[in-house]
Amino acid sequence: MKPIKFSLFIFFISVITLVSCSDDTTVNQQNMLGTWISIDKKDTLDFVDNSNFYKNKDHYNYELSGDSIEVKYSGMLIYIASTKHKYWLKDDALIIDFSNKLCYGFDLQKMTFLRSGLLVAKRNNVH
Repeated sequence: MKPIKFSLFIFFISVITLVSCSDDTTVNQQNMLGTWISIDKKDTLDFVDNSNFYKNKDHYNYELSGDSIEVKYSGMLIYIASTKHKYWLKDDALIIDFSNKLCYGFDLQKMTFLRSGLLVAKRNNVH
């Protein structure tokens, strides 16, 4: 009887762990949608759905996995390999660390983006 209870306990813990991990990605994908502007205002990212975004009108594919984002340029007729980077999404700030590997179209640095409208509000001191 004890081995069955222990097996069920392990099974339920595994299910809860898997569900909680997938929920984080789903929540982040929903929060990622919309327009983000870099603090230096050089770049605009427009996340249109759970796998596509545009950077200054260039098309990219992306996939979230835990605390990483895999980015692949998919414009024009050239092949560019995808790259994986750490990211942080908190409230209206998105930070992507491109400093570990060159990603086509991005500088080799950690970049901070704010949700569109937030830069204007901060400039006008509106909360």
